Amino acid sequence: MKEKDSDKDEFSELFFRRELVGSFGMVIKISAAAVALFILLTAFFGEYPPFVQRPMMVGPCLFIIFLLYPAHRRCSGRIWLVMDVILGVLSLLPCVYLAWNWDAINLRGFQSVEIELWLGAIAIVLVMEATRRIIGMVLPIIAMLVIIYGFFGESLPGILLHRNLSLTYTLESIYISLEGLWGIPTAVMTSFIFNFLLFAAFLRVTGTGDFFVDIAYALFGKVRGGAAKIAVVGSSLFATLSGSSTANVAATGSFTIPLMKKAGFPPHLAAAIESLASTGGQFMPPIMGASAFIMAEMLGIPYLDICIAAGIPGVLYYICGFVAIDMESAKLGMKGLPASMLPKFKDVMLARGHLLLPPFVLIYFLGIVRLSPQKSAIWATVIAIVVSIIRKSTRITPRKFFDALWQGCLSALNLVAVCACAGIIIDLMMLTGLGMALSSVLIEISGGILIILLVLTMFVALIMGMGMPTPAIYILVAMLVAPALMRMGIYSIGAHLFVFYFGCMCVITPPIMFDVFVGSAIAKSDPMKTGWTTVRLAAAAFILPYFWIYSPELVGHGSLLNIFFAFISAAIGISGFAVSLSGFFLIPLRIYERVTFLCGALLMIHPGTITDMMGIGFFGIGIVIQHYSRLSARRRKEASIMQDELV
Repeated sequence: MKEKDSDKDEFSELFFRRELVGSFGMVIKISAAAVALFILLTAFFGEYPPFVQRPMMVGPCLFIIFLLYPAHRRCSGRIWLVMDVILGVLSLLPCVYLAWNWDAINLRGFQSVEIELWLGAIAIVLVMEATRRIIGMVLPIIAMLVIIYGFFGESLPGILLHRNLSLTYTLESIYISLEGLWGIPTAVMTSFIFNFLLFAAFLRVTGTGDFFVDIAYALFGKVRGGAAKIAVVGSSLFATLSGSSTANVAATGSFTIPLMKKAGFPPHLAAAIESLASTGGQFMPPIMGASAFIMAEMLGIPYLDICIAAGIPGVLYYICGFVAIDMESAKLGMKGLPASMLPKFKDVMLARGHLLLPPFVLIYFLGIVRLSPQKSAIWATVIAIVVSIIRKSTRITPRKFFDALWQGCLSALNLVAVCACAGIIIDLMMLTGLGMALSSVLIEISGGILIILLVLTMFVALIMGMGMPTPAIYILVAMLVAPALMRMGIYSIGAHLFVFYFGCMCVITPPIMFDVFVGSAIAKSDPMKTGWTTVRLAAAAFILPYFWIYSPELVGHGSLLNIFFAFISAAIGISGFAVSLSGFFLIPLRIYERVTFLCGALLMIHPGTITDMMGIGFFGIGIVIQHYSRLSARRRKEASIMQDELV
């Protein structure tokens, strides 16, 4: 069996997997397409009861994971494949049992029989092993530690003390209740996330991603550092479809990184720019990362409200990145791309403008008609198939339809494993009260000072998030830290978005930074150098969440007028941060000039007319100083040239 280490698609594909070739590849593709078709049909015609719908998604996905992802790089050959087939079949058994016997389990009040305890134990072990194979050790280790904590709570001191959980009660709660394996994360994955991933997959096979990149080429290719700005705009547009930052790097980076290198950007900087641009994808409506759907379920609010709340922060992130990259381009003396290398906007729209309809239909159903996210995604997918017929180059043929199904399922595998494993952790944290205990510890450490608690939360999210996808980071930190933020008076959606944002930023923060690894592989640059360059470019973006904590208007709280002024204030402030941290505006900034811009930016964080006017005043001083410094430098240069000519 041939195997490969691929880094070209989703987060999970950064891990070693078998290659989809021959009859083996066809089995995997057909299995994945069948799961995707099941999700599509049940979304359209109505879902089965939870104890049928959720296991019938999780079981086949676990089966595919065990076949596709070996236990280790060295576990190749047919013997290992046979063992993985056995594990895959074993992972199906607990799921098929539940789906077949859910009525009987319900009639006896979810009281377990012996075989269900054994099947529950098998399911827990195999879910953790599947998660280890597809995303690494971190989340399974946390799940194991939480299980141990549940069994030995009476032996622990102080605030961590709790009554020991029995083995039977734990297995029942995790396996034969709508918590644990089948709790909120898995429910959201089954009903919402999977459908949006399939919608994105259908858009990809029509070439919508390439279309968005071409739009970016046409609009921004001629401006200063045009190649880098294509990466920002192209990735932000692609982000509205994929919801996966790693997929953004792989998809758009394969075009933009070589283009940036050709335009004169160093390889590590080209990869850093693409990583920075792609990371905002999970925060960009309407198709945000999977965490947004989980957040909506945890907070008990419509997904549309999450999109509205995240919309302004998402735009501010890209403004921040755009300014940082523009300053970097200016420092390097970069120019725009020649017109001969760029497509014409009119030609791009005439050829593939119809591909804009499905995303607009999605927004229409979510925002105007107020359909559920599930129905909105399904109808948008139908529209994507219909409008693709307009042009032969975009038409979804039966082959492309099949490809979209299995590719959509493969992109969901890591999230299925993460959601099932995270469900175990959430269930035990609720049973033991661990989440509230750790929230109390954090409040105590911070001394009740909000800014200290916010900084602690940021570092907890960045450290815990190393080596994990954003949904896993969000679920853990939201359970552990978000309650502490809300107890300090922060509104719930602001607290959860704060956690979510830094979960997204983990993928560009050294030492474990999957987006950067993908970008550096494409650019053939040093990963660590690329990582620290990305952090330097994104330094101002790390300040952005503090803006909406102190200015709730940025997440949709308040009147439209107040929201507008808060957005303008934040946009100016975050741009000032980017200028100060880049060390360049019109010409290189001296220390006192950087401090001037930084003071202006800090004043813009706290909302208020006085602080905003003071901040703008600092920016005005900095701009005037830069203007006269540039004039002086130009005059000195002209005088030097004249003197040389006289000599």
